[in-house]
Amino acid sequence: MARRLPRPPEPPDDLAQRRLETLRLRGPFYRIHKKSHDPLFFGTTGLNRFDDPLGQYGVLYAAGDVFGSFVETAGHRTGVRFVEPAWVAERALSEIVFREPILVANLRGPNLARLGADGRLLAGEHPLPQRWSRALWRHPRRVDALSYVVRHDLSRGGIAIFHRARRKIRARFLADLDDPAFAAQLAAMLERYGFGGGPTPWL
Repeated sequence: MARRLPRPPEPPDDLAQRRLETLRLRGPFYRIHKKSHDPLFFGTTGLNRFDDPLGQYGVLYAAGDVFGSFVETAGHRTGVRFVEPAWVAERALSEIVFREPILVANLRGPNLARLGADGRLLAGEHPLPQRWSRALWRHPRRVDALSYVVRHDLSRGGIAIFHRARRKIRARFLADLDDPAFAAQLAAMLERYGFGGGPTPWL
């Protein structure tokens, strides 16, 4: 008889009464984005992991280092191991810092179990982590963001920032990904994740 998988861990009814492990962070964090877009983009599409399922608040995604930011964006389609030159040509790297420390719910290490959650928040289908995002957004601690492990590289950390923290954020442009001065950094990221340069290598 086939073993049934455990039910997905929904946010518990008493989440508002549970202790929430938090961090105070200032950054820097890193974000790869389209050159045509402002780096401070708080999405409400519902297409990303911790987006609000009701679309009432926006979420901005960044990572703790450039490698994490790269694999969060270029590695979005699991199993696709090349990056098209056009994708690189359209994108820039920006640094995200905060004018004052922000309060961040820590979803790393043992804190998932303490909340009654598991790794499906980080690697499963999006509806479940979106429900958790909303539950944590509504928590009495009023956290500004969620800290989590990047699913394509478990050694890297990501951050999902709620729109309520918008006034505390400052963004600084660092580089166009196709700038020759950035070529060595780009090559290092491609090598780390075993990505090729698509049908026509450009490096």
